[in-house]
Amino acid sequence: PDSPPLFASAIMPMSYYAHFDPSQRKFINIAEAVALAAVPFSCPCELQGRSFIHFVDNTFALSIFVHGYASRPDCAALVNPYYLKLASLNSQPYFEWVPSKANLSDLPSRESRSPKSLIDFMDIVPDAVRVEFVYPPLFYGHHNLVELASTFGLV
Repeated sequence: PDSPPLFASAIMPMSYYAHFDPSQRKFINIAEAVALAAVPFSCPCELQGRSFIHFVDNTFALSIFVHGYASRPDCAALVNPYYLKLASLNSQPYFEWVPSKANLSDLPSRESRSPKSLIDFMDIVPDAVRVEFVYPPLFYGHHNLVELASTFGLV
């Protein structure tokens, strides 16, 4: 059965930024990675046992999720729980890079700056369903991986 397109949007709270490398001058890359990592936590039931497509216009976020690896600890802290959650859901992502201006999934993310963005999105994808944006848990290398995997029902 076909499912309607899903979307979520959120403004990352300042307290969440504290978990990321403060030497980064711009947080757009990490914000894009957070949005990607949030998907299986925001709509797990809809992803259970399914493949799905991420449309991504940020090459930094795309790279760390396609490779399933990040050398920066703050980025790895997002990638690891993402893939553990997907494994627990028996779900497979497909990543597709698209230019920002052609990225439909970008429109809802602009809602806080322009409500018209969401209206434009709903005009293009009228059957889209909003889901609650759930921030992904962060997993740092010094944490117990077996314990984390058990929280996802993997061990």
